Amino acid sequence: MPQDILFVGRKTSYIQSVMEALEKSGWSVFRVPSNKGATRISKEKTLCSAVVDGDSPRVNVPVVVKSIRKNQPALPVIVLLPSGAAPSPDLPGVEYISRPITRDKLVKSIAAYSDQKIKAGPFTLYTASLRLECPHGTFVMRPTEARLLRYFMEHPNEVVKREELLENVWGTDCPAGSRTLYVHVSWLRRKLERDPAHPSILQTVRGVGYKFVPG
Repeated sequence: MPQDILFVGRKTSYIQSVMEALEKSGWSVFRVPSNKGATRISKEKTLCSAVVDGDSPRVNVPVVVKSIRKNQPALPVIVLLPSGAAPSPDLPGVEYISRPITRDKLVKSIAAYSDQKIKAGPFTLYTASLRLECPHGTFVMRPTEARLLRYFMEHPNEVVKREELLENVWGTDCPAGSRTLYVHVSWLRRKLERDPAHPSILQTVRGVGYKFVPG
């Protein structure tokens, strides 16, 4: 699952310490100083979130947020406001954090906001912590297992071909092919299904692939 965070703003000692703390916690942080760099990274990388420093002289907050959202419409965006500044009414769905704020509090806020939540029926997947919440329990998943489930959750009630799953979840690095897919589907069924031997949620479509029916 992607754990990449985009940081837009100038490089100060405070920002550097925040980035280092996030990286120690397992995130990858891409820092760019301006709008142009933010546009490029949001095109090239699948991100967990973007943090925009509203106190940086080369950053136009509305422009950069709209540019990022054009490339990744559902991306969580945090804007760091200078002390006393007001949020922009033209940017719905943005999380605002006002300065001053301690480094540790900011790191915790970014990490929590970056753990995206995907829902399908009664199932909730947290994309960074790899946590799955089901009606009958909560599970921590393997990274590839979580990527596979995310793909199913983003295509509910659709018949998805095996070749499509291998290409989008594993890319070209899947030497075992269908056998690897079968094993990961078995792992998912143990978490999703009340009776994995008789699946009703992650169904096999014989000769084609699978269908995720969250209910």
